[in-house]
Amino acid sequence: MEQWREYNPYPYVLCLEDGRFLDPKQTRRTIKDYAADLGFSFHPHMLRHTFITNLVLAGTDPKTIAELARHKSPVTSLQIYTEITDVRMAEAVARTFEDETPDLKA
Repeated sequence: MEQWREYNPYPYVLCLEDGRFLDPKQTRRTIKDYAADLGFSFHPHMLRHTFITNLVLAGTDPKTIAELARHKSPVTSLQIYTEITDVRMAEAVARTFEDETPDLKA
């Protein structure tokens, strides 16, 4: 971001070369269209889901995740924005059977 700020002195992160406002709706449409032309589906909001999922996978606590996502509740971050990965499910199953058979009398 610091390098970008040197190149782009304007108040917008995404703007036209002369600093004029870049319409978010048009930007989203352009990105989706470019992705479709390349043969895959992509929407910029997917980056938000990826970011939040990666925070969860890194072990970040739910309250911090909600704060970073600007959600009022960690429930929103965890239920709506967190994607379940095949790797994560496989790890959970593997951890379940790592130890010896549990003592069912306990």
